[in-house]
Amino acid sequence: MCYRPVRGATGVRGISCMARQPPTMILSHATVRTMDPHQPRAEAVALRHGRIVAVGSDAEVLPLRSHGTTIISCQGAALLPGFIDAHLHLRSYVSTLLGIDCRPPAVRSIHDLQTVLRDEARRRPPGCWLVGHGYDDFALAERRHPTRWDLDAVTPQHPVRLAHRSRHAWVCNSLALAQLGITDGFVPPPGGMVQRDPVSGQPTGLLIDMDGYLRSHLPPSIDPETFRQGVRRASHALLAAGVTAVLDASVSNDLAAYRAFRAWTADGDLAVRIGLLLGASALDEAVAGGANIGEAESACRVQGFKIRLDEGTGALYPPQEVVNAQVWQAHRRGYPVAMHVLEPSALVSALHAVRLAQERWPRRDVRHRLEHAALCPEACLDELADLGVAVVTQPAFLWHHGPRYAAEIDPAQQPWLYRVRSLLDRGIPVAGSSDAPVVPPRPLEGIAAAVTRRSADGQVIAPAERVDVETALWLFTQGAAWACGWDAEVGSITPGKRADMVLLEADPAGVAVHDIPHIPVQMTMVDGVVRYKAKR
Repeated sequence: MCYRPVRGATGVRGISCMARQPPTMILSHATVRTMDPHQPRAEAVALRHGRIVAVGSDAEVLPLRSHGTTIISCQGAALLPGFIDAHLHLRSYVSTLLGIDCRPPAVRSIHDLQTVLRDEARRRPPGCWLVGHGYDDFALAERRHPTRWDLDAVTPQHPVRLAHRSRHAWVCNSLALAQLGITDGFVPPPGGMVQRDPVSGQPTGLLIDMDGYLRSHLPPSIDPETFRQGVRRASHALLAAGVTAVLDASVSNDLAAYRAFRAWTADGDLAVRIGLLLGASALDEAVAGGANIGEAESACRVQGFKIRLDEGTGALYPPQEVVNAQVWQAHRRGYPVAMHVLEPSALVSALHAVRLAQERWPRRDVRHRLEHAALCPEACLDELADLGVAVVTQPAFLWHHGPRYAAEIDPAQQPWLYRVRSLLDRGIPVAGSSDAPVVPPRPLEGIAAAVTRRSADGQVIAPAERVDVETALWLFTQGAAWACGWDAEVGSITPGKRADMVLLEADPAGVAVHDIPHIPVQMTMVDGVVRYKAKR
């Protein structure tokens, strides 16, 4: 079992061939970074029936061809395992692609936001919902959330809801609040919060951690066929970024979501490999409904269960006893649990629950994970290592949100932000991800950010957590595969594994770090099938 980079021999160790028949395809004349410590470099890779059968030099692999073998000359381009995004939210990403773009730099002020919404309202009949995504209060000139009254001024005839870039907050106008039943006397559900005007006591329109309430009280804003088209767009965008596998970490995932994902995969709308975390409350339903939890051969599988620990209301939710029970119910069945933790108190709560489960039934065959671990104090590192809990981090947050961290996080806590180096040094499994649509699902951005720890405005956040390029690549290949339970199938270019690979115009380790995000993706392959090829 290997969940961190190990330096191996730098020369080709000769061919490792599982084939008894000629390969159906050979990729030759490549700069191959296998991410396999036993054979880290190569020039050629042979495939058969979607599996890698041989890795070695051109001189070793090309003689395996037959008259029916397809030869692709990579002309020196860099061939790597396909990137794995170990934590994103695909349906939210699709909604973002289909909704109103409220992200910076397009929206830099309340006035910009009003202009965008006014233009959209003119194009749609009264009563039609306007759904926007990605506004960032920190990036607005006013440095505040918009209010219902800001939205009412330009959309008096359309209900409006806008998703914050974090996906933990929504802003609604008065028509939307009325349809949601959020009045002056409204009591929010457990874990949720309705911001109120300090003078009048009226709801301002800002809703915190109320996604579930919105989903249950509003009809879908996008019809199924349009959404399916959005799934195709999302799939293409992922493949164009070199992503071959993703894990959807939405706490709202249930048996119905699982079936929808399976349909999109079976129908070819979603061409990347996908795993799902289901909400912990859906565990019994998923088991009874026949969800194939951890099924190795499925292109769409349930990998575990998600618990979101938050302090948006000022107190940790769910309560500790609920977290303990949910972790235990999954652990005893052998299912991994992924816990969303941002604040140190949530981290401590999650670790306590895992510790209790491991004490009741010690087992290392279940790969529990912490999502984000945004602020990880030094005191928690040894506990993480002892429990063998993986951390799924988002290095690109430093680039996109670094200015906010530098301005709002206590300087004494900034060294704790999105750790990588100190986790790896203690043997803690670490995976890379984007958390899309919070930031775009572009692994090369995350790889560069893990190396530089630099924000878009040039600030360096927690420089002691920097890693080298090879380690950063590991986060989005082998590290992500291990955290998702896919390391036997993908994550490295190794004979026997699935042929999920990406061809880059340049080797990320051979260019200036600031150029890594801009390396063109030439080709992306899933199961040996070319799913994306750049236009020349």
